Parts: sequence; structure tokens; C-alpha cells
Amino acid sequence: MALGCAMRIFLLAILGFLLSGCASLTAADKSEPLSLSPKTLAAGECGLYIWAADRAKTFTLFASPREITYLKAGQPIALIENNPPALPATKREFVDAEGKRLNLTLLSPQIIDGGTRYKSGRLTSLSDDGWEKVMPIVGLYACQPIV
Repeated sequence: MALGCAMRIFLLAILGFLLSGCASLTAADKSEPLSLSPKTLAAGECGLYIWAADRAKTFTLFASPREITYLKAGQPIALIENNPPALPATKREFVDAEGKRLNLTLLSPQIIDGGTRYKSGRLTSLSDDGWEKVMPIVGLYACQPIV
């Protein structure tokens, strides 16, 4: 009888392991990270690329002279820039069509061939219920060479 009980526990453990593996595959398929579509620059144009500094490295914000796009709740949102600074700038403020602000702070710049890499920074906004949301980011400011 003890052998039968041990065998049942062993089979239940194997079944639980197999089912948890199936569940994790399903969860991974559903939670595929959304991100902005790829952005290209015209010859001589410069742009800022921002990714969330998390495990997924989601492409979150793109800013160039002709387009500023932000990924909000999985949807791309067009932004405008308040008082566009001389570029590249480490502090920038954007506004969406509803007037909600998005503040970008870029930190730890590293000059690289063709641009500047920002090892850290943050995107700050207010939620609908008034809470300040801070997203850690990494970024790249680069220019497309004129060929």
C-alpha cells in the first residue's frame, strides 16, 4: 500500500510539472511585448531612440524632427515637443493631444561612433488618477550619414 501511495504522489508530481510547463508556454505567447514599429532616418537626419530599461527592452519612444511617437498602453501615440531644445538634449518635455505631459531625462551619456548612448534615464508622466509614474529607460541619439 505504501508503494501505491508513493507511486501516486510521483505521478501527480510529474503531471503537475507537465501542466505547469504548458501553462508557462501559453502565458509566454500571450504576453509578447508590444513595441513601436522600426523607425528609419533620412540621410542627414538625427533621431532619439528610447527603450524601457527592463527585461523586455521594449522600444518606447522615438523622436526626430518630423515625428515623435510614444508607446502608451500598447498603442503608438503622436506627441509634440514643448520648447524643442538644441539637440541632443538631456531633458525634454513632450505633450500628447490631450495635453498630458511626458518628461524625459537622459543620464550617463557615452559618446559612440555616430551618436550618443544613454546608459540610463527616466520617462515621467502622471497617471489618470494623479500618480506620478516613472519608467527607467536607456537611449540612443544617432544621425544617419549623408551618403
